[in-house]
Amino acid sequence: MNTKPPICRSSTAALVFWREQVATHPNLNPAAENFWVLTLEWDGERRLTGAHLVSSRAFGNSQNFADELFASAFLRGVPEFLLVHHRPGTNPEPMPADIDRARAIVAAGRTKKIEMLDCLLVGNSSDAHPSGTFSFRRLPKALRADLFK
Repeated sequence: MNTKPPICRSSTAALVFWREQVATHPNLNPAAENFWVLTLEWDGERRLTGAHLVSSRAFGNSQNFADELFASAFLRGVPEFLLVHHRPGTNPEPMPADIDRARAIVAAGRTKKIEMLDCLLVGNSSDAHPSGTFSFRRLPKALRADLFK
């Protein structure tokens, strides 16, 4: 039977996919910081077509990360993606470096006509973030204005 990939209408749907498909993936080191790309394709609906480990290491600067991300073969020909930043043992609240990295990725993507739909941080649950996640679409408007259309 040929099953279509799951529909992704929201960041919440992407996080469900992350927890069901990626959090148990053998390439995920649960103790290390990991960056994953969830690729999407459009067939009348946004469909999650893959989860790809970009890196399990820290980067010196945001531009290096954006360059490495877009050099990855799995982003060639993909119109949209979500970035998942797995930060074990930490609060998922974004730090200034996370926001700078997201801006560099969005800017690089625009030159290639590839849109980052969201950046999702996955960390520990807390009173402020009971799900242990944070969507950049929840950033204050002034901080997310140049990130998303």
